[in-house]
Amino acid sequence: MSIRIPSIDDRRYQDLLDEALARIPIHNPEWTNFNKSDPGVTILEIFAFLTETLLYRANQIPERNRRKFLSLLNIAPRPMRSAHGLVSVSNERGALEAQVFGSDLEVFAGQVPFRTSRGLEVLPIEARVYVKREIGVTTDQQRYYNLLYRSFQPSTPSDMKYYETVPMDASKPLDLAGSVDKVLWLALLAREKETPEAARKAMSKRTLSIGIVPALDEAARVLKPQNLEQLQSSLVFELPKGGLLEKAAPTYIPVSARVLNDVLSEPGVVEL
Repeated sequence: MSIRIPSIDDRRYQDLLDEALARIPIHNPEWTNFNKSDPGVTILEIFAFLTETLLYRANQIPERNRRKFLSLLNIAPRPMRSAHGLVSVSNERGALEAQVFGSDLEVFAGQVPFRTSRGLEVLPIEARVYVKREIGVTTDQQRYYNLLYRSFQPSTPSDMKYYETVPMDASKPLDLAGSVDKVLWLALLAREKETPEAARKAMSKRTLSIGIVPALDEAARVLKPQNLEQLQSSLVFELPKGGLLEKAAPTYIPVSARVLNDVLSEPGVVEL
């Protein structure tokens, strides 16, 4: 099936006439007669007819002319490429071990078959994403928290923020500006009826693949070129070291990450 080329301008006679009549009160407020008997309206109708004819001819420009115009602007046509996307694979039942899938695995998007481009380790865990959202507290609640954490921090800082941990809503874009620490928290949970120790052992020395889909508006879709080394330094992945309540300021262990493409401008995968 051939791709239908969009029209340069799809306005018709009535659209052009209505647009011209709508401009009259702005540019010429003394003009109040918009009936067809008015000579000015007749002139607008003539120009609307002629403009529609020009637009029709412009929409009939052949493909070779379009290519020539683009070459004059030094815009080369992009080569053909296959459609691609992200696939989510879960390991909810079966043996408590990582399942390894090689590349070129056939998957389906509805009735359309696709082939995976790289290998994948599917870990026997469940991953959930959380954010820390700031909340307001009453005076009694603030006094309670001050007493609760006095043993960890003798004096309460004036800029202390109170928050709640909520799961990320995957149905809508996430704005980290509304979080307390500007951080995404990824919880790796054991499957039902399995212990965390067994799940931790099953995922030891394995690779965790995280799919990222950036939410970009039209104004942010054009980004400056950057290499993957710069991108890897801008994305930081860490694990908590020990219990979070062992000291006032928790410490974290950096986790090496492999960024396969620019996940800040297009969907991609990060391997941990």
